[in-house]
Amino acid sequence: MDMTKPLLDNIEPEIVEQLTSRRNSLAAMGKLGLAVAAMGSLPALLAATTTKAYGSVKRSPQAVIDVLNYALTLEILERDFYQKAVSANNAGTLNVGNDLPVFTQILKHEAAHVALLQGFNATALNLGGEIKFDKVFTDVFKNYDLFKAVAQSLEDTGVRAYKGRAAELINDKATLTVALQIHSVEARHAAMIRRLRGLRGWIVGAEANGGAPEVYGGEDATNGNFSIGGTAPSESFDEPLTPEAVVATVQKYFVV
Repeated sequence: MDMTKPLLDNIEPEIVEQLTSRRNSLAAMGKLGLAVAAMGSLPALLAATTTKAYGSVKRSPQAVIDVLNYALTLEILERDFYQKAVSANNAGTLNVGNDLPVFTQILKHEAAHVALLQGFNATALNLGGEIKFDKVFTDVFKNYDLFKAVAQSLEDTGVRAYKGRAAELINDKATLTVALQIHSVEARHAAMIRRLRGLRGWIVGAEANGGAPEVYGGEDATNGNFSIGGTAPSESFDEPLTPEAVVATVQKYFVV
C-alpha cells in the first residue's frame, strides 16, 4: 500500500462504492474491516468517503476559474513589483545593497507562480488600468525603506487573499494543492522581508509597520480566549481577507 497517496486512493474502488450505498453498507463491513486495519482509522475513512461522495459544497468549474483569475492578478502585481525594483537597482535609482539576491530570488518565485497559474488557463482580472506603483508611493523605487514596507504589504495581502478563498476550492484537489503551494511561499516571503526590516517574522496585532494599514484589518483577532498574555494570541493566527477587501486593497495600483 502506498501511504504517500491520499487515503481514499489506497482503498479498493469497490469498497468505496459500497460505503456510499445504503443498500450495501452492511455487506461492506467485512472488507471495510480489513481496510481499516491497514489504515488504522475508521473515523478518518468514513469522513473522507462521505466528503468524497456527498461533499456539501459543490463548486462549478467557473467558480474555480474565478479563484484562479483572482490569484493570477495578485501574482502579476507582485512579479511586476519585484521586476521594477531589480531594474531600478540595476539602473542605480534604488539601492538594495547586499539584499539584491533575496529580491532577485523572490522575483523568480513570483514569475513561476504567474506561469503556473497561466498554465491552468487563468486570466488576470481587469481592474481598469496599468500597474503603476509609483503613483501610489512616489519614491517606492528610490527609497529602500519604503520599498521594503510596500513589499511586506503586498506579500501579506497575498497570504490573506489565498486564505480567504481556499474553501472555494475544497472539491477541486488539484487547484487547492496549487493554491496552498503558493500560499506557503508567499508567507515565507513576508517573513523574510520583515527580517530585512529588523522586525519579527510574523504579524504583531494589526501593526502595519509603515505598510498599507488596510492590509492588516482584523489581524488583532485572537480566535478564542487564552490564558497567555501579551501579543502571542493574535500572532498565533493569520486572518483571511475577503475578495472584496483584497480587490479594494490592490485596486489603487491599477491606474488609468
